Amino acid sequence: MKNQLNSQVLDIEFITDNLFTLKVQPDFAIPDFLPGQYVALGLPPEAPKVSWAEQGDKETIKEGRLIRRTYSIASPPSNKEYLEFFIAVVKDGVLSPRLAALKKGDKLFTMPKTAGAFTLEGVNNAEKIFLFATGTGIAPYMSMLRDKTIFNLANSVYLIYGVRYETDFCYDQELEKLKQSEPKFNYLKTVSRPSTNWKGRKGYVQDYINDGTLNINPKTDHIFLCGNPNMVEDVSSRLLKQGFKVHKKREHGNLHLEAYW
Repeated sequence: MKNQLNSQVLDIEFITDNLFTLKVQPDFAIPDFLPGQYVALGLPPEAPKVSWAEQGDKETIKEGRLIRRTYSIASPPSNKEYLEFFIAVVKDGVLSPRLAALKKGDKLFTMPKTAGAFTLEGVNNAEKIFLFATGTGIAPYMSMLRDKTIFNLANSVYLIYGVRYETDFCYDQELEKLKQSEPKFNYLKTVSRPSTNWKGRKGYVQDYINDGTLNINPKTDHIFLCGNPNMVEDVSSRLLKQGFKVHKKREHGNLHLEAYW
């Protein structure tokens, strides 16, 4: 099984106890991919978990098989040195607690082929692009924003980023710098369970739609939703009533959905 481990950890950085970024350097040439796509990572069952996670596995893992899960790529396609991921540790999960226990130089599996339709394909000449993210749902947007092509597809790009606690924000400094350097970029953020020290907006990303803060037009705009399935369901149901159409591979629309948890 060890010969299936075709990548190594270049860097791992914890944002909080259960949120971390992972940079993976494959032994193979990183393939071309579209910003927003994902790839499978894997480890053998004998790989250790972080100590605070549940040590047993809730699902049967076949002997000789790798544990695999897919994660959105946060790095841009132009980065051929490594693939970056933003991962939340699921305490009773089978792979994320093992990925969190990795150290620099450790080996893991990376699928050589990327996949996913949560991309900017079908977006062109938009007035505004709205990117709604909760938690680690920010990852595919980081690939899009770092790639820069998104700024050629619309007059304005809005990132609406929501987390539970203000310590959960990842890439915040990078996004604030982008806000200053890119005239088309608007960065809005909110915290649902803030501390008393938080001076920013409190609530959920969907509040930006519910209270009319954002002027959204189904005739000219594209909306992307990524993260908590409850958020995706809540916002998409509201937008469908306003005239938005779900984007599909064979039937283009202006409402792009990616729910994962």
